[in-house]
Amino acid sequence: MLKKENFRVITDTFLYNKPEAFALLLDYLDRQQLKIAREHVDRFYDKRRTTKFTNLRNTFIHRQMTID
Repeated sequence: MLKKENFRVITDTFLYNKPEAFALLLDYLDRQQLKIAREHVDRFYDKRRTTKFTNLRNTFIHRQMTID
């Protein structure tokens, strides 16, 4: 379900600044899915570089680096 419509659920939680939901959703993605989801998140991040997006993106990067 998380992969449907280009990771729409994950990008929406990123755009609407929902850090708890964003972190929870990241826990359910494997390494390959995280890579693809990060590409989608980075598209939005590149358009709007604000503090709130930077914090969420850092959460994403941290999760990606600590995956088993």
